[in-house]
Amino acid sequence: MNKVNVCFIADDNYIMQTSGAITAILMNKDKKSKYEVYILCSNISSDNIKKLKELNTTNFKINIIKLRADKELAQYRIKDIP
Repeated sequence: MNKVNVCFIADDNYIMQTSGAITAILMNKDKKSKYEVYILCSNISSDNIKKLKELNTTNFKINIIKLRADKELAQYRIKDIP
């Protein structure tokens, strides 16, 4: 069985687009492959996390990785945008 890893970065402002992309992958996935979806998130509600986890199936797993934007992601901010 092949393993397919997919990663998204999202927050509550982008969760609709992320869940739409995940649903499209789920609907069109190779039945002989196992999918691991990783969502790196900051500022996401528990309700949205629950909805994402409802997409889990036998060979399709959603992994939520919570990050704190003020700590883990601070080094990646663009400070000076012209």
